[in-house]
Amino acid sequence: MAMPQTVYYSAPEVKIGAASGSSVDLSEFAKSAVLTRQADALESSSMASRDRFYQAGMNSNQFVVTFNQSYEAAEVYATIAPLVGTQCYVECTPVDGTAVGATNPKFSLTNTYLEAMDVLAANLGELGEVQLTFTGGTYAAATS
Repeated sequence: MAMPQTVYYSAPEVKIGAASGSSVDLSEFAKSAVLTRQADALESSSMASRDRFYQAGMNSNQFVVTFNQSYEAAEVYATIAPLVGTQCYVECTPVDGTAVGATNPKFSLTNTYLEAMDVLAANLGELGEVQLTFTGGTYAAATS
């Protein structure tokens, strides 16, 4: 079986803030990051059709990230807590420390909404983590 010719080491850069100019690089705390670009499916079938057809409706983008929790100044809690209940900005690239380009595009959501944050999620003998879900917002991808 042939191996893929191009693969990448998953070590994303993750930046979050009220706006792009005030975003904080939280990459060193990120455990996982998933940015989903989605267009709602609107049915456009007609009575004359035997098949269902769909067309794109509104975008329903989402960014889910899991961080190792930190309560130090300018780290996870201090950066995220003020953003709960607001529209904010998230940005990520597939590989941290690598220039943005065709093989390392920058993905962002502007005016994405953070509804909630678990301020404490602890299990005995485990590192503290926090999972955040940002919903909606304007999706963009850049290669320069």
